[in-house]
Formats: sequence, C-alpha cells, structure tokens
Amino acid sequence: MASIVGASSSVPTADGASACGDYGLPAGGDTAAWAALMRPCMGHLQQIKPAGMMACVSGLAHKVTVTAVSVWLHCGLHYQPRPPDTPVCTPPVSGNMPPVNQPKKGFFFFPLRRDEAGVARWEVRVFHASPTGELPAIAGRWVIELVHLPNWGDPLRFCAASEADALEWYRQLRMRAAPLVLVWMRHVGVADGGGGGGDGLGPALGGPAVVRRLLVMDAPTRGAGHLVATDALGGVMGVVEFVAEVTQKEAAHLAAVAGPVVGVALQAVCFAARVFAAAQVVFEEAAQASADVNDLHRVCRRLLVALKDVRGDADGVAVELFHILSRLLADIEAAAGELHHLVRSRRQRTWLACSASCRGVDVGSDLGDRLSQTRRNADGLMDELVLALQRQTAVDTGRILAAVGPETQLAVAARAGWQGLPELPEDTSIFNDWDDPTLPAARLYSAVMQSGATTAAVVGAHGMGGGGKTTTCLLVAHKVSLESVGQLRFPDGVHWMQLSRHCGLGDVRAQLCYLATTLSGELVEAIDLELAIKRLKTVVKDKACLVILDDVWHEPRAAPFVRAFARSERSSLLLSSRRVDIINACGRGRIVLCVEVSERHGTDAESVLLTHAERGGVPAEDKTVERVRHAVELCGGLPLALAVFGSLVRGYAQKSPLEGGWAAALDQVGSRQGSLLTQSSGIDIEYGCLSDCLRASYTALGEDDDDRPLRTRNFRALCVVRSTEQLPWTALAALWNVESRAAVAVIAHDFHARSLVSLRGLGPGETLSLSLHDLVIDFLAGVFVTDSAGQAACYSLLVKRYCKRNGIAAASEEVSLGRTRVALRPLWLLPPDGYVERALPRLLVAAGASDELYLLLLDMCFIASRVEVVDGHCGLYRSDCRHAVDLAVLGDVATVIEGALANTGRPLSARLQQMAWEVAVRFGSLLADGAAEADRPALTYLCEAARAYLVAPSVKLLGASHLHVP
Repeated sequence: MASIVGASSSVPTADGASACGDYGLPAGGDTAAWAALMRPCMGHLQQIKPAGMMACVSGLAHKVTVTAVSVWLHCGLHYQPRPPDTPVCTPPVSGNMPPVNQPKKGFFFFPLRRDEAGVARWEVRVFHASPTGELPAIAGRWVIELVHLPNWGDPLRFCAASEADALEWYRQLRMRAAPLVLVWMRHVGVADGGGGGGDGLGPALGGPAVVRRLLVMDAPTRGAGHLVATDALGGVMGVVEFVAEVTQKEAAHLAAVAGPVVGVALQAVCFAARVFAAAQVVFEEAAQASADVNDLHRVCRRLLVALKDVRGDADGVAVELFHILSRLLADIEAAAGELHHLVRSRRQRTWLACSASCRGVDVGSDLGDRLSQTRRNADGLMDELVLALQRQTAVDTGRILAAVGPETQLAVAARAGWQGLPELPEDTSIFNDWDDPTLPAARLYSAVMQSGATTAAVVGAHGMGGGGKTTTCLLVAHKVSLESVGQLRFPDGVHWMQLSRHCGLGDVRAQLCYLATTLSGELVEAIDLELAIKRLKTVVKDKACLVILDDVWHEPRAAPFVRAFARSERSSLLLSSRRVDIINACGRGRIVLCVEVSERHGTDAESVLLTHAERGGVPAEDKTVERVRHAVELCGGLPLALAVFGSLVRGYAQKSPLEGGWAAALDQVGSRQGSLLTQSSGIDIEYGCLSDCLRASYTALGEDDDDRPLRTRNFRALCVVRSTEQLPWTALAALWNVESRAAVAVIAHDFHARSLVSLRGLGPGETLSLSLHDLVIDFLAGVFVTDSAGQAACYSLLVKRYCKRNGIAAASEEVSLGRTRVALRPLWLLPPDGYVERALPRLLVAAGASDELYLLLLDMCFIASRVEVVDGHCGLYRSDCRHAVDLAVLGDVATVIEGALANTGRPLSARLQQMAWEVAVRFGSLLADGAAEADRPALTYLCEAARAYLVAPSVKLLGASHLHVP
C-alpha cells in the first residue's frame, strides 16, 4: 500500500493557534523562517508525465515519463526542464525567481492562489509509490501531487529524492497556501518581542480577544518609516521607482521589524512591480495593466500605513477589513505570478497572440479584467478603511471630551474644524455663556435639539449684518458635533452649507449633490435642480442630521433644501439670514422657530467689547466704567462694531501702555459720527456705527509708523475679495507682492488683530487663508467709490503677479478676433490653489480684460484645463461663460463639450481629444454652411484652436515586442 500524507489547504475552524498549525507556519519568534517564507524558494525535482497515446495503444498505459525540472515556488509554481545533472532532485531552498528579461522555451506555470477562509483553492499530498498502488512504474519513489479544487484539470506530479525532501516541499506548499490573515496572526509574535525590533507592535496569541488586539498596531518602526520616507510608491513612473528603492531584502526586514501586515503586503506588491516593469516592453496593452498596478501601489501604500491604526472596536468592521486586504493581496500575487510566466515563456506569448487574432500581443483580456477588478477592490477597501477610522476617531474623541468641560470642547472644535465644519475663531475672541438661556447661542441650541412633536422644521437666526449670526451658528454646530447628546440626536452628523449674496441656483444644485454624496457615501450627481432635490430627498428620508444654511439672502436659494428635507422627520434645518420673513417663508406651513441675533445690550455687550479689548492680556490703564459704556453706545451694541472698537483699544494700549487706549479710541470713533466720510462709506446708513469704527481702524493702520502707506495699500488691495471667498496664502502673496508664507502671515495677522479680516489655518502645517465680512467688503467698496481705476488696477496686478510667480510671460503678440486685437496670455498654465481657478474669469472682467477672457473661453487649451480642474465635467466652464458677453456661441460650445465628456468610462485624456474633435467638426461645418457674420471670427478661432489641440495618430515600434518561434 502507498504511504499517503494528504492535506486540504482550506482554513480550519479552530482557534488561531491550531489554524496556523494546520498550515505548518513557522513559530512566531523564528525570524529566519519568516524571512525565507517572504521570498521565493527553488529546487530541483523530476516531473512525472503520463504515457503518451502510443503507449496506451500498445498496452503500456501504466508507464510514465520522468523529466528533470527546475522548480520555483512564489506566487504560483513555475517549472522548466533542465539537463539531468547531479543531483537530480534537491530540497527547496531560498532563492530568486528566474529573470524576466530572458524568455526561454519550455517554461510552465501552475497557479496556486492562496486560500480564503473556509475555501480551499488547491490541495497537495505526498505519497510513496508502490508496485500495487498508484504509479507502480516508479515504485519506491516519493511523489508530490498538486491538484486544483474542485478537481479540475490534470494533477501535477513530481518525484523527490527522499521522504524528507518530499515533506519539505509539502511544508513549503502548505505554508504558501495559508490566507494572509492567518499569516499575520502567527507572525505577530515577531513584533511582540520574539525577534526583530521588539517594539510591541502586536500582542501574543491566545484567546478570542486576540483578533481584536491584533489590530492595535502602533506606528511601524524604522522599516515602515523607510517605506513612507522613500516615496517609492508615489513617483511618476511608479513601478521603476518602486523597484529601485525597495528590494526583496528590505521587504523581509520590514516584515520582521514593522510587523506582518506591512511586510507581507509589501512583498506581494514588490514582486508585482518587478514583473510589470518588464511587461511594459513586451505587451502592447501592458500600459493599462501597469497603470492598474501603479494604482494598487498607491492604494496599498495608504492602506499599510493606515491599517495599523484600526482597532477591533471600530464598529466591528476592523477584522473584516483585514480579511478583505488578505483577499486583495492574494489576487495581486496570483496576477503577478501569471504575468511572470507570460513574460518569461515564449511559447505562452505565441499561443496568446494566435488566440487573439488581429489584436496583437497583449496581456490577455482575462488577466487585464482581473487586474482592473483588483484595483477597484483596493479603492473600495480604502473607502471602507477611511470610514472605519472616522468612526473610531469619533468614538475616541467622544470618550475624551466627555471628561472635560464645554470650554475645552469648543477649543478643540476651533482647532480641528470638526467634521468638516468651518473653524471657530480663536476662543479668546468669543464671548458666550452656555449656562445663560437668554443668549442667542443657548436658545438656538435648545431649539435644534428638540425632538418629537415639538421639533421645528426650520430654526432661524436673524438680525442685522455684523450681529454674529454666523459665529453663533458655528458655536451651535460645534457643540452638537462634540457632545454625546448631540451625536445621539443627530447620528448622521452636522453639515455646513455656505450660501451668500452671490449664490446662484447652479451653486445650490452643486451643494445639494455634495450633501447627498456626503450622507449616502456614494457619488450623487444631477443635471438640474429638480433632480438634485429628488435625489437628496431619497437620501435623507431616514437620516437624522443637522444642516446649517448660512447667510441666506434669497428664499428661492434655501427652498430646495427645505423641499428635500420635508419628509425627514428626524433632521433639522438651521438658517441664518438678515431677514426674518425669508426664514418664515421657508417653513412652508410647518413649525418655524426664529431667534434674533443682533445688537447686544448691557453687561452682555460690555463683555463682548472687553473680550476683544483685553485679548492677549493687554488691559488698558485708562479703562473706566463710563468709557466702556460710552464705547458700547458708540458701537450701537453691534458685535462686529464692538470687535473692531475693542481691537482699536488694544492696538492703542500696546503702542502706549502707560497712556492706555480707551480715550484715544473714543476720540477717533466719536469724531466721525455723522461725517460725510461715514455717509459715503459704502455701508448702509443703519450701520453708521460700524462704519465709524471701520474708518477709525482703517485710519490707524500703521499710524505713526514708516510703513503706513504700504499697510494701507495692502488693505485696499483686499477689494478683490468677494463674500464667502477664502484667499489662500499664495493668492495673498501675489496680491501683496511678497514672496513667503511668513511675510503673508505678518500682514494678515496685523489686519486680524484689528478685527478687519478673518483667518483660518493658523496652526503649524495648516493652509493659511483670509476672508472678509460682507460689511467690510461694502466698506472697501466705499473706499474706492471715487477711484474705480484704482480698484481695477488691484485686479489687474493680482493676475499679473500670479503670472509672474508661475513663470507666465506677458503676451508677445496680439491675436486677431475680427476687428479687435487681443493680447492672450496662456493663463491655463496657472496651477490651481483653491482660489485662482475659480476666481480667474471674474478677476479678468474686473481688470478690464473681458476680450482676453472671451478669447480664452474659445481656446481649447483653456477649456481642457477647466475640465481637468473639476475632474472631467463641464460645470466650471459653464460658470466661466456667464462672465462673458457673447453667451450664445459659448453656450453652444459648452453643450458640445458636455456631450463629448459624457462617456465617463474612458480616460479623461481620450475624452478631451474627443471633445476637441467634435468642436472642430461641428463648428467647422457651421462655418462652411454660412454662420452669422458676427460669429465668424469667434468660430474661426475656436476651430483653429481645437484642431491645434488634437494629437496626430502615431505608431511606436518596440524592438522587444517581436515574436520568436518557440
């Protein structure tokens, strides 16, 4: 009888330790064995082939042929016939895969995909051939047999030199069938101190809690640091940099030092990278496959760094994330092994070319499809991981903040911009008392937190501009987000929608889609407003969220949100507006609760004033009760005026500590009451007190200082800012003609200290940005009321300095557009910074360059850049066209562009070429058929620019792509 040792590669249902034992994985502390397992193993065996057809006819079917072969075991089993040298058979040892740049004949491949939990993909058994059992023709030899499950295809059999050699091959095969989740469970002992760095990256095995504790992985040590620091996975070439920077040795070292997840995963993508780098010069379609692997590198890089921070209590999904990652990397290994064989084997490439008639040599549609699916799976896993980390962070933060007071909670909110909410101003500039139920913030919070029959469909904050409506709504939003009672009331989060005076219906549609995407976790798009309302209504029907609509100027802009939330009984809308009638109209017959947020009175107003006047611990020596009350009276109790006046006091006190600042500030503001300057400030007469304070602060810019003209000019330059716009430091550097972020910060902090501007991103590593209150914008408009040329010069200088900073020269020659000659700069080369790509059309019009904008809107390079900024759609270009004069032609152009970009399944570069071709053909035929005389110059330039953008077809011959006869 044959002596048989058999094993299924399926995962047992026992605990972690016994499961690992069934695959024969090394002990946790055996660093050398783990390093060997991460690399290929190789050796020599004899392949057993059944008798051929002639043997069957002659009655010798029991005969077999034995051929000496070299065997490599890595991402599958690779083997190749070899001369029968001595020794004929050897045990497996660590080695290297055969080079892919030396294709040879007779190279064979047997896929060995890793198992999944409960599902065996193949099995291996070892038995002793005997005269009365299996394979009597080689009786006395030890046989290794591989078969795919469920029993498809012929088995693959080899002879080994001895029982010990056969069992060693058997052990290597079993270990390499183990699911990666099981490998990580076993290997965690290395990081626990058994070997390597000993930094405690994971716990020891034992007990059901081990799976949860396994996921508590601290930051990987020097090995993972090398992976992140080298940027090997993020280069333009992707594969080349990866192969150059990360070697097999480093992968094994990383496994021993940084932990199993990073090490094993790195080894899989490292081998895939090498193979695809070689495939790029062999196959015509390897470019797309290589792009998929590059994307996998990018995603895996983020996964490997982020997965270490996921705990088992992250909504119970962390363990599943590791199982998904295990399957993902098993797919990468299988694809890499198959492609290695495809590159190495001339016979396989020839067969593939013959089977793909008239299609050329490619990687094979099946392999290509599997790679694309693997990339999509990786993207999906990345999305799931982000959600898990967000939920985990929310749980941790809630536990921490539950032990601290509301002041600390608000300070955390101000620093973090919680859940995507706008940042709060620094806590030293805010006066609020949550224990006082009469203050606006407390009243609004109480209103939005109501539930059941008393729930208000719409809660509104109304009052004069500068009354603190936005700040009050922010206080409420952050408090709801941070406190556990708020999270229970609105488990689907708090969402901030910024409307404004200039907000159009197109902006509203975009915000509806954005909110629906955020709440559903899936991309939501709509071609018109009604469809956007319908889709958001479907998403929010069973949600419980708080949505804030800030700065509502027109009821039709808020009505779409109200309609979408009409049937969402657990959600609530919080609106802020200067007009109470707008808020009441949004109720549409349902419960509406309005809270006035306007002038402050008595001690409340004095507290707001003193908060700003004494910020930073700079009390003025001349402060008296009478002066404080007089200042409140001059400010009319308006919070913005109180802030500007308080900052003025603090500025005078810092300049003259012994004299104080109250008297000087009162004199400056009081002397302007009722003056002609106030009446022509650009601010409505009802805000006269604010105008007095702003004028006094504007006058005091750099007072008694040599750089006063420069500071005044810098503040005047802010006339380019529109409501709700955030200018990043790059825009401010161009506006103020300075070079560094530090220089921008000095100027911006000076204006912020005077309460003239609002700043975000003040912390280290954050992006500094500046914005202006609507009333400050109106004040600046009044400053330029008699100097329109000076205002246009500010816009023109901003665009010119943007060009200069980015190496864009002035137009060397003018372009003819009918009877007009226009200087056209290649403004499509301006890199986006969050501001210029959106504001550029408006800046050009305000600078008096409307003709240049019109020509840009007809230039295909500019059109393509606008499409690329918004990831492949036409929305930004349509928005640009609204700033131009000739909307008829541009509207037709936008319609053609939308149709050409509709096929989102194609790469963006291909869609841009399709766009240019359709524009050239459609409008070229319009010119030929007789377009209106007034439109001919524009259409002529449009067609010429479109044809110039098209890339001519070309043929590239690769010397390494020739087929060889096998």
